[in-house]
Amino acid sequence: GFCEVISYFAGYFGFILVFLIIFTFINKKFSIFFGLTYGVSVACNYILKVMVDRPRPYEVDSTIVNKLPAVGASFPSGHALSSTIIICFLLFIIWFAFKNKSAGSSKTFF
Repeated sequence: GFCEVISYFAGYFGFILVFLIIFTFINKKFSIFFGLTYGVSVACNYILKVMVDRPRPYEVDSTIVNKLPAVGASFPSGHALSSTIIICFLLFIIWFAFKNKSAGSSKTFF
């Protein structure tokens, strides 16, 4: 349904889409910064997942049905991390664009 479609944008698909939009239409340096930030964050998230090793709810409680293709440790949430990074970068782009538009500046990112 609708939530599943939105969920795809909070994962790697969303990252790739936003990366390509930033790289193609906004600024190549900023897209590299976005990619590095995303990559380091995913790596840190993975390390924390290995350290915490919290099982997924459906692994602990047999009454919970796994409807998503999620596997591995459940905490910290990679989906939450990914969506937060994507949203923060998009908000920064919007803020920067409006800031420069209201100031009459033609300055681009970095």
